[in-house]
Amino acid sequence: MTVALLDDGRVRIGHVGDSRAYLIRDGELSQLTDDHSLVGELVRSGKLTPEDAETHPQRSVITRALGTDPDVDVDTITIETRSGDLFLLCSDGLYSMVGNDRILELVERNRRDLDAAAKALIAAANKGGGDDNITVVAFEIASPEDETATLEEAPAEPVREEEETLTEADQVPTVTVTPEETADPKPPRIVLALLAVLVLAAAASIVLYLLVR
Repeated sequence: MTVALLDDGRVRIGHVGDSRAYLIRDGELSQLTDDHSLVGELVRSGKLTPEDAETHPQRSVITRALGTDPDVDVDTITIETRSGDLFLLCSDGLYSMVGNDRILELVERNRRDLDAAAKALIAAANKGGGDDNITVVAFEIASPEDETATLEEAPAEPVREEEETLTEADQVPTVTVTPEETADPKPPRIVLALLAVLVLAAAASIVLYLLVR
């Protein structure tokens, strides 16, 4: 991971791993960070040439990274800036596919549009093979008389009118149902049975009276 902070005319860089920070000043490209990788250590010790490092089978082995140990040594670099300095931060997916001379050429060609420069670098890395993730960040130190780009404030979103909703004070209207008029209640079945028995008893009495007579 490589990060940069612009602070009072200085750029402070923190670095761990095999990403890189470059400085383009007066038409020259300078690598500011050391690669924390096996081939990087071998190149710095003189046991491997930069050309051999590009094709070394263990070129992806990292010797220092975030997250592998509880503590990690972070390289810190402070650069006194000048007007026109251009800083470039990138992952190994860029410089392993695009040489330093080509990086400088593409940046200088698109110097007035750093967004276009970053896209051109990524396109070149993909064209070269695109074997790894490609990240590019570029920023330039402007002179006091140069216009600096500022981010426009996003327009405020219109306030939405509150939807009409029912509250506790607003009761839901109710529909009153008028019960239908009910018929006269029917007598219980036991009453009907008793009446039937009385009718039969009366009929039987009449028949007996007529027979005896």
